[in-house]
Amino acid sequence: MAVVLACAMLALVFAPSSEAKKPKKKSDASRLRQAVDAEDIKEHLKDLQDIALAHEGNRASGQPGYDASVDYVEDVLDDAGYDTTRQEFDFDAFDVNAPTELEQVAPNPTVYEEGTHFLIMDYSGSGSPTANVTNVDLVLPPGPTANTSTSGCEASDFAGFPTGNIALMQRGSCDFGLKAANAAAAGAVGAIIFNEGQPGRTDTVAGTLGDFRPGIPTVGMPFALGSQLAGTAGLRLRMFTNTTITPSTTLFTCASLRSK
Repeated sequence: MAVVLACAMLALVFAPSSEAKKPKKKSDASRLRQAVDAEDIKEHLKDLQDIALAHEGNRASGQPGYDASVDYVEDVLDDAGYDTTRQEFDFDAFDVNAPTELEQVAPNPTVYEEGTHFLIMDYSGSGSPTANVTNVDLVLPPGPTANTSTSGCEASDFAGFPTGNIALMQRGSCDFGLKAANAAAAGAVGAIIFNEGQPGRTDTVAGTLGDFRPGIPTVGMPFALGSQLAGTAGLRLRMFTNTTITPSTTLFTCASLRSK
C-alpha cells in the first residue's frame, strides 16, 4: 500500500527544479499557477520513477524506496527555500504475496484471468476455498440509477446463507468492506463483488475493504461476468489469495516557506 507524501508532494508542484518561484501573497492564485511548469513536473516524476526502479519497482510505505522518495522530496524543497518536518503515523500495510487465482470448477470449467475477469480487493484475506456459490440479494437487471442495489449491505441479506459457500454480491449503496464482513459473519468462505451494471458501472471492480478485515478471499468482477455467473445453475468456484496485513509505521513530510 502506497501512502502519499501529502504535504510534500503538494509543495513539490510549486517548487520547479530550476528556479523556485515563490508567491508573495497567499491569495494571489495567478502566481501559484505561474509557478507550475509541466516540464518540471515531468522531470520530478521521472526522478521518482528512477527511485522506484532502483528499489525493485517498489516505493510503498515502509519500504526503502519510500524512504528514498522522502529524501528526494525534502532535498528539492530545501533547494526551493522550504523548511521540512516529518510526521509519523501508523497504518496497516497490505501485501499480495502471490498471484490471485479464480476458476469455475462446475458446471463449465473455466480459468479466469486476473486483471481482466477479476481483481483482488485491498485488505482481502488469504485462503484457497473451493465451494458452491450463493447469490446475495442481487438486482438483475440493474436498477435505473447507481446504488439501487443493497446487495450484502444488511445481515438480513444472508438469511439462510449456506455456511461454507462463496457469496456473490453486487456493487451498490454500501462499502465493499461491509459486504465482505457481512458475508464472513454469515459463514462465507469467499466473497465476489461485481459491478452494478449502469452506464459507467460495468468495468471490473477495483476496490478496498477499508477498515474492515473480513479475513476471507475477496475479489471484484465486471458486471457482465458477475451477472453471467449469477445465472449459472450449480456454480462452483475455486479461489486462491495469499496476502498479509501488517501493522506498520510510515511518515510524511510537511513544508513551510523558509523565513528570510
